[in-house]
This record gives sequence, structure tokens and C-alpha cells, in this order.
Amino acid sequence: MKNFQKETYWNERFKKEYSLRGVGDISFDVNFNNILYQIRSFVFKLILKKLKLENKDIKILDIGSGTGFYVKHWLELGYKNVVSSDISDVAVENLKKNFSSIKVIKFDITEKKLPFDQSERFDVISVIDVLFHIVDENEYINAIQNISKLLKPGGYLIASENFLTRKVHFQTKHQAFRSKEKILKVFEDNLLFPVLSKPMFVILYDPINGNKWNFFIWHQIKRIYRFKMYFLLKYCLMPIEKLLIILKKNGPSTEFYVLKKNEKII
Repeated sequence: MKNFQKETYWNERFKKEYSLRGVGDISFDVNFNNILYQIRSFVFKLILKKLKLENKDIKILDIGSGTGFYVKHWLELGYKNVVSSDISDVAVENLKKNFSSIKVIKFDITEKKLPFDQSERFDVISVIDVLFHIVDENEYINAIQNISKLLKPGGYLIASENFLTRKVHFQTKHQAFRSKEKILKVFEDNLLFPVLSKPMFVILYDPINGNKWNFFIWHQIKRIYRFKMYFLLKYCLMPIEKLLIILKKNGPSTEFYVLKKNEKII
């Protein structure tokens, strides 16, 4: 979808709503999005605990920071050397205001020219709920190539993707749904190899890779949402969701993947 103006799209979207709903799923209200982001927070911290990144001075780049949800997590966990970035002027302006102690830059990870010195590399790159918004296939490949170039050998990429289990590619205006096989092939072509995976959601979000029972459960959850029974979602279903995430390696919806860069320098 070459005619999709991604920078314009995100600027306009953030001007209307610069919030977790604005960076999340705008088909749901802010209350449900807040619940979804509490789950994302839980999984992100779970992954970092498993990675055991004990050195708080490592260099971290967060791509597509949006409201700074994951930037805030990195800083609250004690990591000092964090760089935040986004394609949107609206996001960058707000990020600079809200995170004045760190470097915030505007750039597009799909572009050939990057705003870094040739020798600059990062120990960890987080790019969460960003990659599936790159709808052009060539730009998607460019993005992964750039991420690999910016990552130190032995460094980690923490990413999220939809990872379709069927070999069907489809897309909307601002999202592309690619097969797991295709995504992992692009990663591996750029020396990025999976070392850890966790479901972002199991029951509390659209099960794009689900079976009939997953879709049945999701239909019931949407009914609960329509009746605005947030207490049930937060205090009954969220604990079940967290338990399922702990127990499972993969899930029927969006997934977190940690990929390690091969020691070979490209």
C-alpha cells in the first residue's frame, strides 16, 4: 500500500487523541485500552525478568515510542541510557516534554538514511506494536535491515508482531498481517534469531490465529465490554489472562518475540 502516508496518519491520529487509546486500539474506549496496556506491561516486565539485563548502563533504543509507554518502563526499571524515537511530530514534541532527561529523536525506521553515526550501536532495541503498521513490503524489509544494523552483535531485539500461522497475507489501511514463516525469514535474513516468545494476549484480544473456542471466548468478552463491565474484565478476567501468559509460549493473538543478533557483523 504505497500511497499510505504513515507520518500524516499518525500526526492526525495523535492530534485527535494522544493517549493509550490513540496508540492502542481506537475501536475500543480508553478504559478497555488501559486494561490492555496493563497486560502489555505485565508481559514486558516478565520478558525483561527472563532476559536478566542486569547492567543498567546498556544502550537502549525504543522505536515508535508513541506516548512513551515502554520508555517509561525502561526508565522506571533503572536503565539510564535510553533513546526514544517516533515518526510523528506530535509524539516527538510530547516525548521531549514528558521525558526531558533522555534523547528523543524523530526518524522513520524504514528510511535508508538514519540519524545515527555509522559506528553507533545499541545493546537492546524495543519496537513494540510498530512493525505490523508498516504496510509496504519493501519498507518492512528496510526496517528490519536497519534494526539489525543498529543492534550490536549479541544484542537483543524486543518486538511484537501478529505472526499469522496461516500463509495468508492481508492488510488494512494502517496494518499488515504477515505469516509467521515470512516474518521469521526476514528476521533470520538479517541475523536476528528468536530466543524467547510470549503471548501478548490469550483471551482478552482478537484471536487472529485462534480456533473456534478462542473466537467464542472473544465474542463473550466483547459482550462484557459493550455492557461496560470493566470490573469483571479487570478483576476476574485479567488474572486469568496473566496466568495463561505465564504458562504459554505462544498465543492466538499478537505476540512478543525476543531475537538475538548473531555474532557476525553485517
